[in-house]
Amino acid sequence: MVGGGHSTCLRHPPALALIGIVAALAGILLTARTGSGQPTSGSEGLELKAITAAALGGCALKGGKGGIGGTFLAVALLGCLENGLTVEGINSFWQNVAQGALLVAAVVIQQRRNGERAIGLPA
Repeated sequence: MVGGGHSTCLRHPPALALIGIVAALAGILLTARTGSGQPTSGSEGLELKAITAAALGGCALKGGKGGIGGTFLAVALLGCLENGLTVEGINSFWQNVAQGALLVAAVVIQQRRNGERAIGLPA
């Protein structure tokens, strides 16, 4: 018995099944997006987007609580940013720089909220 008297063994199989379904759906969407079933096609650089979306959405990078609603809004913001920069003809390098800047800003804001001193910034 773990978790305040609730058995966690009963929760693992449905959670793992849900993870498998979501991973399969992500694979189908990635295959549709790239038109190829190669394991590395079209997935380069998605790590930066995922971490940025989580940080912008309010998930604590050092652990803790986070919300799915904020993450959905952050994904929509990143999608709008990427589409807007693509329409303007901005190079993909600079699009990654913009996403990285958003990630740095989200981390600094998160540290300021928690009362931590941001590295390299004045207290």
